[in-house]
Amino acid sequence: MLSTFKLLWSLFDENQRLKIKKLQILILFLSLFEIITISSVAAFMHLISNIESVISFSVINKVYLYLGESSNSLIFISAVFLMIILSMSTIFSVLGVKRINKVSLDIGRELAVNLFRYYQNKNWLYHTQVNSNWIINRIFVETQRLTLNVLSPFLLMVSRLILVFLIGITLIIYDPLVTIAGAVLFVGGYLIVFRITKPKLSQNSMRISKGNQQRLRHLNEGFGDIKNVILLNKEEYFIQKFEESSVKVMTAQSSNITLSVAPRYIMEWMAYVGMACLVLYLIAIQQKEMNQIIAIITLYGISAFKLLPSLQQIYSYIANIRGNYSVVIELAEDIVESTKIKKCNSIISKIKFMESIRMENINFSYPGKQKSTIKNLTIEIKKNQFLGIVGPSGSGKSTLVDILSGLINIDSGRFIVDNEEIKENLLEWRKSISYVPQNVILTAGSIAENIAFGVDKNNIDIKQVNKAIKQAHLCEFLKQLENGIDTQIGERGVQLSGGQQQRIGIARALYNDNDILIFDEATSALDGITEKLIMDAISKLNGHKTVILIAHRLKTVKNCDQILFINNGELEAQGSYEFLLKNNKFFSKMVMHS
Repeated sequence: MLSTFKLLWSLFDENQRLKIKKLQILILFLSLFEIITISSVAAFMHLISNIESVISFSVINKVYLYLGESSNSLIFISAVFLMIILSMSTIFSVLGVKRINKVSLDIGRELAVNLFRYYQNKNWLYHTQVNSNWIINRIFVETQRLTLNVLSPFLLMVSRLILVFLIGITLIIYDPLVTIAGAVLFVGGYLIVFRITKPKLSQNSMRISKGNQQRLRHLNEGFGDIKNVILLNKEEYFIQKFEESSVKVMTAQSSNITLSVAPRYIMEWMAYVGMACLVLYLIAIQQKEMNQIIAIITLYGISAFKLLPSLQQIYSYIANIRGNYSVVIELAEDIVESTKIKKCNSIISKIKFMESIRMENINFSYPGKQKSTIKNLTIEIKKNQFLGIVGPSGSGKSTLVDILSGLINIDSGRFIVDNEEIKENLLEWRKSISYVPQNVILTAGSIAENIAFGVDKNNIDIKQVNKAIKQAHLCEFLKQLENGIDTQIGERGVQLSGGQQQRIGIARALYNDNDILIFDEATSALDGITEKLIMDAISKLNGHKTVILIAHRLKTVKNCDQILFINNGELEAQGSYEFLLKNNKFFSKMVMHS
């Protein structure tokens, strides 16, 4: 278990560790006050059962004389004082638990945000190899599980351990033999139970982790392509899959809860039997008087009243931590790495090119694959050139554009902008590029918010939005909407047609007014008339922007200044549309069938 706590502690940064250390000081104060509370109750019961011996103490005797030697008045004032102490103890306990939960949830929030930043800062290649459901599960589900089922129980357990330790020390000072015997009985009992249940708790932990991943995957698959789900009448398939994984998670969680609370009933029985044995011991062995027995039983009874729930909570917290330990191992490496990613508040400047982009003998292969996707490719793109990239499926067109965009780094060769190597400045290079994918992903916001993607709605440049709308031929569509650019489009733009979504994506690219515009099959979802309007609008950028078009439908690249024909990761031919039509058989065949 110690290794668990060491691993958990290693996940926190210095600021988080400082929060926890400060929390321990508060917990120590609260535990000391609990000792005062127990002592006060024991003293009050001793006062009631043997007032004659109590008033012999000098301080109490002075109060007794001040009250006119009235026993009832002394008991009344003591009862009021005890109620104040008990009330303060309750208030402090509630505030302490609130503070513990706040610290644990704050740290959990920071861990989730750090993980989100960590994954957001991963390069494009990472995201091509990792399922987004897996990332979402780690940030949302597993981090919450770490917070609620490991971190929070850990902090609460420490508070209970400190209280148990201080009560134990107090009782040992009062009567070492009885206290040690009780400690062996109860602590030993919990240790035996934990050793028995530990394997099952670990097994349940792995089942919960795996089950949560499956549940999230089934949810995303069920809602991600809801149109086909409805058309194919596959609702029950995804519901059944979700239910199966949910049953596994709930069964494991139910088992953990049962294992965490079961010892309570055994320990309560042991406490009652132990109390009876203590009475027998005091009468038969130590031959105590009844008033002395009442005082001792009160002290141990109140202590047991505090200790038993605390011991049960400690066991429950340990069982909870053990039952969710897999999440600590699962997230540990990424959480540690995430602390190294700092929030970037600085504005990244764009790299503007004045003359040309040149790639010389570049090579690239995806991780884990021996075959190169791009092979010894050399190209040059002039400023404000209208460039088309074509080729058969799987030829490397998209990979080449990812390299041009700065999304992935080349394995070898040179990436030069205006005679300057930019291999180490890809972040700045990306700021100069606007990209329109084949499938535009829209957010659940207004049209204006989707065009000014990633800009707070209070900071949107409406003038620039309207300019982009005009260039993307969205004016007629917006005139039909009552709220215009403030119209809410629904999650993923479900209230819009494919062509409307695509045009908003084009307007999004135009909003940033970047030097380079890349259209990756950006007109594939448009009808013939709309496609012509968009292509006319894009053509008007010729001479003002550097435009790169990836296309399967070759008529979209007909007016390009230069066309690159890529095949098997190599530049097979380049030239104008007419030149390639005459001199490249493969290109001619593609034109014939397009």
